[in-house]
Amino acid sequence: MKKKRCIPWILTGALALSLAVPVRAASLQAFADLEPDAWYAKAVTYVTDNGIMHGVEETLFAPLDLVTRGMVYQTLYNLAGRPTVEEPASFPDVEGTWYADAAAWAEDIGLTTGTGNGQFSGAQIITRQELAKIFTGYAAQNGIFPTESELPSFTDLDEVAAWAEDSIAAAVSLGILQGSGGQLNPTGPAQRVELAQLLLNYSSLVSQVPTLRTTILKVNREGDLTLDLTRAAFLGAGYAVGDIVTLSSNGKRLEAPVVTSLGDVDPGRPLVLLPEKGEAVTVLLHSGSLAAYFGVSADDRLSLAMRDQGGYRGEYEIRNLSALRTNKREEYGSDQIFANFRPIVVGNMAAGVLYRSSSPVNPALGRSTFADELANAAGIKTVLNLCDAQEELEEYASYANSYYATTQVVALDMELDMTAEENLVKLKNGLKAIIDGQAPFLIHCTDGQDQTGFLAALLEALLGGTLEEIEKDAMLTYENYYHLDRTSPFYDEIARRTVFATLREIAGLDSEESLDEADLQEAARDYLVQTVGLSEEQVEDLELRLSGGQQKPEA
Repeated sequence: MKKKRCIPWILTGALALSLAVPVRAASLQAFADLEPDAWYAKAVTYVTDNGIMHGVEETLFAPLDLVTRGMVYQTLYNLAGRPTVEEPASFPDVEGTWYADAAAWAEDIGLTTGTGNGQFSGAQIITRQELAKIFTGYAAQNGIFPTESELPSFTDLDEVAAWAEDSIAAAVSLGILQGSGGQLNPTGPAQRVELAQLLLNYSSLVSQVPTLRTTILKVNREGDLTLDLTRAAFLGAGYAVGDIVTLSSNGKRLEAPVVTSLGDVDPGRPLVLLPEKGEAVTVLLHSGSLAAYFGVSADDRLSLAMRDQGGYRGEYEIRNLSALRTNKREEYGSDQIFANFRPIVVGNMAAGVLYRSSSPVNPALGRSTFADELANAAGIKTVLNLCDAQEELEEYASYANSYYATTQVVALDMELDMTAEENLVKLKNGLKAIIDGQAPFLIHCTDGQDQTGFLAALLEALLGGTLEEIEKDAMLTYENYYHLDRTSPFYDEIARRTVFATLREIAGLDSEESLDEADLQEAARDYLVQTVGLSEEQVEDLELRLSGGQQKPEA
């Protein structure tokens, strides 16, 4: 078997082609055997102007001549920018032919293994279904895959060979191959103008950003892959943060966004991690092994192809809203805004009973002293710390001398997923502390955003808050921290994936169901009894405490 070799950065777009090889312009009028208004006019103009196909003579294009295998691979080789071929093909029947380099290139990238018995058979006439197989195979190598997998409706589908069914379906789905008069003519020999049209159809699918074929330099113990590709080279090829690329190796593929940190994607999702400065690009699987998925090790090859330019940009910007938050008090309108500290007065919630904020003791955000002073001013008596264990909060430098340390703190040490079984047990204990504790109450996590947002929405629904009231309170956190308002393009999306997702969870609705007709108060009562595990009497007591109807006497 011929040793595979590195052919870097094979360029597949028309722009890349025009930069890579000399282009011989040849207007349609230059060929005496072509009609300027024919169906193939645009395709022939494209392939000749870009040097992908040429005439058979100076003034003849020979539009109806039949296409050979050598011709097909040569045109794809031209389209790829005629990359350097370091070794000849292993096929003995291509030596000295005009398509010898094209055959070597096609063999090297795995686009062909010949026709059997070690032969390339460059002079063999090719059929339309064979063209479909070659073009869809090349498309897949460059990260282009069909959205449909079923065979289309044509009257001559029974003529499609079994080995070509998937290729025909893919070619039609991608728009590479088109029928005429309700027929595909799969076994018919292809003509030169048909090849020109397929080349144009394929090129319209290909981004001007090149496919990058790289070598894996290193595989770490987690199965992350460090590539022979620097940040500068990756960006210079036209890729950017927020793009979605197709990773391909060993016949497998995955779609991965280009991001700057692991937190930019959900667990279980692949990603392209763009490093700082000149470091190498890494591809990995969040909470998994990408090396195991692809079955690769160091020195193996992996391709990156543009799948959706900018397709992840909105998601990336939402996940990086923290870049809009600073720790400078002077950049915020008040201490309350800076510390995300506010009373919750929604539905039947009594004023001065329940507050929410960022952490009054964790100095990570530079807001703890402000939150602590505001808790003091509000006379907070009972605190539900949703994120810290008792020993953790006591390690904070400011804890010992804080007002916070004088309150009744229930440290619940909860994870982000408030619906996890262990969190529900902790949530039940926290709510019992409100039932039995002294008001005013404060609930907080680190930011006062995630765990706090879930609990606040649950309690607001329990107290009869409307959908609009609950949304407004939840989104105040984003206004406070990130200066986000209703005019932001991210406002509705953030509401959908945060507070609305919480309310759907509470109401037992799926992600597509509307909340407009939901009885949120009844849903909250049911959730607290059936999911959290409070008794109906405890839920009634909780409502009374928060509505101001039941006050625990001073100790």
